Amino acid sequence: MCSCRVLDSTSSGKVEVMHSRFEATAAPARTPEEALQAVETVRRNHPKANHVAFAYALLSGDRRCSDDGEPSGTAGAPILSMLDAENTRDACVAVARHFGGKKLGRGGLVRAYGAAARMALEQASTRLYEEHEDVLLRISPATAAFLHHVAALHGATSDPSQDVYDAEGQVTTRMQVQKDRVEAFLAKLKDVTRGDVIILQPTDGNT
Repeated sequence: MCSCRVLDSTSSGKVEVMHSRFEATAAPARTPEEALQAVETVRRNHPKANHVAFAYALLSGDRRCSDDGEPSGTAGAPILSMLDAENTRDACVAVARHFGGKKLGRGGLVRAYGAAARMALEQASTRLYEEHEDVLLRISPATAAFLHHVAALHGATSDPSQDVYDAEGQVTTRMQVQKDRVEAFLAKLKDVTRGDVIILQPTDGNT
């Protein structure tokens, strides 16, 4: 995953199906512990709820869902699917269900939990997260202008204060490049410099 949306604020959404209320809360969570704390907050806010199903998906790769007593796969899984559909990470969505007296069936539960989660996520404030990779280069002063040109084309950034110069005037510089642009960035750089660049990192097939 190279880019996604990251949740920045808490939001809510609600659907009602056959007198059952499904009240969803989407909350930022950077760790599994923060996600479970968000679930407990929803439980406290809905003490009479029959179920509090939840799912979380984090940038770290941690993900989990729980049906909280609903039939297996009818509550937590559709919430998690909605997080994936909205391409949202570092987020936990908990849905409190207040039973309305009529059973909805598996399909009805899946739709209701998914719809409530979607409404909460659509109301959320998010920001774009783009995964970057470090690219370590050694260049000559004559090549620096080419590097800046290619970096601007591919949105690569660097901190010149971290550059290291050796006795021959060669510069070792570290660039941050969006992960899905690294290959194109390096190919273009080697082309415009006619190979007058040493790629120190990454080394897997890019040197």
